[in-house]
Amino acid sequence: MIWLLALLLQSGAVAETASEESTRVRGRIGGSDSVEQTRTTFGGDGGFFDVEAQLDWTGPYFDLKRRLRDDHGLSFSLSSHLLFQEASETLSGRTSGAGAILRFQGSWKAFARDTGHEGWLDWRIEDRSALGGSRAPFDLGSDTGATALNPANGYSDSFDAGFSTLSWTQLLFDHRAAIVVGRLAYDVYQDALFVQGFSRGFLNRGIFLNPTIGTTGVGALGAVGAVALTENLWVDAMAFDANAVSADFDFDTIQEGEFLKSAAIGWTGPLENFKRDRIHLTYWEKDARQEAGTTRGYGWTLSASWEVADGVLPFLRFGHSNGGAGVAAETSAAAGFEAELWPDRILSVGAMWAEPSSETFGPDPRDEYAIETSFQFILSPNVSLMPDVQLLIDPANAPEEDRVWVFGLRAILSL
Repeated sequence: MIWLLALLLQSGAVAETASEESTRVRGRIGGSDSVEQTRTTFGGDGGFFDVEAQLDWTGPYFDLKRRLRDDHGLSFSLSSHLLFQEASETLSGRTSGAGAILRFQGSWKAFARDTGHEGWLDWRIEDRSALGGSRAPFDLGSDTGATALNPANGYSDSFDAGFSTLSWTQLLFDHRAAIVVGRLAYDVYQDALFVQGFSRGFLNRGIFLNPTIGTTGVGALGAVGAVALTENLWVDAMAFDANAVSADFDFDTIQEGEFLKSAAIGWTGPLENFKRDRIHLTYWEKDARQEAGTTRGYGWTLSASWEVADGVLPFLRFGHSNGGAGVAAETSAAAGFEAELWPDRILSVGAMWAEPSSETFGPDPRDEYAIETSFQFILSPNVSLMPDVQLLIDPANAPEEDRVWVFGLRAILSL
């Protein structure tokens, strides 16, 4: 982190040439699934149905949330993500799966609000589990034979209730830099693209999370730093405990001194769309893990998204790795778009390819391909339904299957 701050000071003359507001905003870091981006839900108008009846009983609740935010800097939200999937073929013959992700999250801006050096505490408590005796969707995805391109990323039953985020964010130098320390969700910061998030359109890992990148537990001890060098140019660096277990509040693993690290340089667009209009190049490295028996891994990714028309956002992501550190793929590529067809209906379409890691899945696994499309119906400001269809082509662990269809339905509630 120190070299980032030194670089900021060396480039101060350049940064001063940019507008104050644009450099301030670029001090904020984290992708679309960060607490900062998902905690502010206040109801209101909009959605497929008339929500006046809903507001009659939720109005006092949202009024309380606004007062707490305005008077005390405290924001919070509750959310549930329910997913049901049905596959056309599986290795075991069991073709259905259902799971849930439940979250309570929020922020407390406890320090120097509305200044150039404010700080805040973020928290997220979540639980991920199978529903009603079904298999978790992630396990169903593995049963289709898919390896790098699992069709239900994150919907597992091995994530017990606990803190996935408990961190402090500190803005510096009039919002031109930021540091985050604590228990962090690594995927919120590393190679973050707007399509990553459980409320976005995609479920398949090939788009949701670059399968060539090394991973660790969600809720790993770590630190992130970012600096806005100019109005459009930024850099970041981060390190996480490579042995963390998701939602397990254990400080012992970091004593092993094995880390997942990365650094990135990025270019962003206009102020109002800087989270979506961006191109960034990331290099990552994960230390060999002695007790887990995994080798050192490293690689790079290139990700880009840009709004080409009102509500139409195409994206590209590419990654290459040495296949170590237990990564899912040695090389992968994905492309697609998100289009807001109406204010309450959003179409997402994507295609992806991956070369699964021989070190992780055995010698010479065949390349995998997938196509995914989803349609989000925003029924009210707090409720969405998202049917989803995926075609898995040549799943690596099911050599006798050339095509597997996976149909899904998500329900999302946020309060």
